[in-house]
Amino acid sequence: MMFGNSHLLQGPLPLTNLGLPKTLTHIDGAMTWGYNKKTYFFSGSSYWAYDASTRRVELDYARDISWWEGVPRNIDAVFQYTDKKTYFFKGSRFWEFDDARKQVVNKTGQSIQDHWFLCPPNHLEISISPADHLKLKVRVSHLVISMFYIYFLILN
Repeated sequence: MMFGNSHLLQGPLPLTNLGLPKTLTHIDGAMTWGYNKKTYFFSGSSYWAYDASTRRVELDYARDISWWEGVPRNIDAVFQYTDKKTYFFKGSRFWEFDDARKQVVNKTGQSIQDHWFLCPPNHLEISISPADHLKLKVRVSHLVISMFYIYFLILN
């Protein structure tokens, strides 16, 4: 979606408009990497680099996610936090990515609840089915889009 001032300019655009393949059905995560300021899209075991100047994915992509050493396949989300570190999320775990060394800090990941929500050590683990996981992922995506929309409404 594209916003101008406080209103929607265009609805959801096809991923192919960005140069992504027609066979790609979804994006697991997207972020602008602090190391080189490029935008990356992740889906399954692949990732793409987006060139903002041409508004297209760079020509020599898709590449295997294994380049991001230690990052699991099929992530749920990725972002660069205010500490200028990149974080990949999957299930109840996250992986902190060292941009300079180009590898994760802890290969097994860390508990989201312990680190991000400061839950006590004896917290209750919640497991969800793959179908419910997808529903949750879609709801979180809609929440993020809604937050961006509200953000633009407030600023303009």
